[in-house]
Amino acid sequence: MRRLLVFAVLVYSVILFRAYHQAITIDEADSYNNFVAPAENHFTPSSANHVLHSILAHYITRALGLSQFTVRLTSMLGAAIYLLAAISIALRIAPQRRLLAFAILTLNPFVLDYLIAARGYSLALGFLAAIVALAMTILDVPPRELRVALLTGAQMSVCAALALIANFSFAFALACTVGSFLLIGFFRFAWKHWLALAAATTLPGVAIAYAVVGDTLRNYPRKELYFGAESWPQMWMEMLDAVFPDRNLSFPLLHATDRLLAAARHASPYLILILLAIGLWSVFANKSWSMRFLWLALAGTLAAHGLAHSFQGLLLPMDRTSLFIVFFLTIGATYGAAAAPYRLARTAATTVLCATLAVFVLSFRTNYFRIWDFDMDTNRGFQALAEYAKDHPVKSAGCTWHYTGAYNFYRAARHANLPECEFIDPANPPPRDAYVVNNPSPEEFLAKTNIRIIYRGAVSGLVVGIAPPAWQTK
Repeated sequence: MRRLLVFAVLVYSVILFRAYHQAITIDEADSYNNFVAPAENHFTPSSANHVLHSILAHYITRALGLSQFTVRLTSMLGAAIYLLAAISIALRIAPQRRLLAFAILTLNPFVLDYLIAARGYSLALGFLAAIVALAMTILDVPPRELRVALLTGAQMSVCAALALIANFSFAFALACTVGSFLLIGFFRFAWKHWLALAAATTLPGVAIAYAVVGDTLRNYPRKELYFGAESWPQMWMEMLDAVFPDRNLSFPLLHATDRLLAAARHASPYLILILLAIGLWSVFANKSWSMRFLWLALAGTLAAHGLAHSFQGLLLPMDRTSLFIVFFLTIGATYGAAAAPYRLARTAATTVLCATLAVFVLSFRTNYFRIWDFDMDTNRGFQALAEYAKDHPVKSAGCTWHYTGAYNFYRAARHANLPECEFIDPANPPPRDAYVVNNPSPEEFLAKTNIRIIYRGAVSGLVVGIAPPAWQTK
């Protein structure tokens, strides 16, 4: 247990380092500019507004000041909850291989990215993990005293409400997780006790969610449900690409391993199927009630999304909106390494998990998020422009869509003497004093504006340039 706690502290230290060190991204900045800073927008029905994050981040940044770290402190809370829940889950599903189980749950580069980003995903995933951990504590060995079960159910209910308020894309997963717990609990508790448990597990959460985001959900426009996969193959491929990236931009010395990462990505579907087959076999062989609950929650979540996709035309989960699927699958795949009925199966599952962990280590990144890699230099690019503006007046600035939000975020955070950045079309750039653009080719942008570059991101494609006098604002 002590080793597990030490490892958890090390993982959390990495999360804190990345939150402090990494540049703000387009989604984080737009979320702050549009929904966190203006208090009147906290309950606006928008896919970019993660209500619990917006409320908490608003008051945190007002109290501590605005920076890329303080705006991510809500995610640090979600990460802490997730790590504590992961410890509990690892101890229950793989007590003999708890370090390996915990590492697989926490070092996944896809999961780490969203435990750090200043959005609602970290809080939602943390509270979902807490629900699973709490459910596992009473399903395999129901407590003798009913009040213990009722207290656990109430805690799960509150966690479900907070997870929903943090991120609406978790709605089906939360409903199916709580529903699966109650279905399995029906076979584990006397029916009178089960009725009390059902009330404790549902009523507090429904009341909290209705009170906080009832109006937001009632007024939620369908047009905001625009992010997702159009087919099951696309959903699975996007998920695999997120978990098994084929390159690492953080460490140049590791570029030699990109071929290995690409090979692992191609092999990943087969390895995952092996792990899931062993894990599912182990559930039935050992008659684990808590793991039956987990698989039922996963099946229910996939079925709910499938029905909504088929009959309502809703898009399937994709990338960040599939975090809960990756979480469920990780637990299911890890279980077989410790609980498979035959030694050969346990050895095979453990070997595949160790290989997966090695891929996670090679994919480890410290200065960018996978889907926002073009934003990895926004802090340095803005600083270069701010330093230039100390001696040279900059009255207007134009940004491509990649950087408008980040520029305006840093402008507010650092109280820089710079104008608000306006969106520009790089194909037809208007006259501006400064430009913040993404990888302009000489023939398409540089030749049109003849800008003098003062900062260029070596990998991200960020270019900060100053226009010639003829183009500058008079």
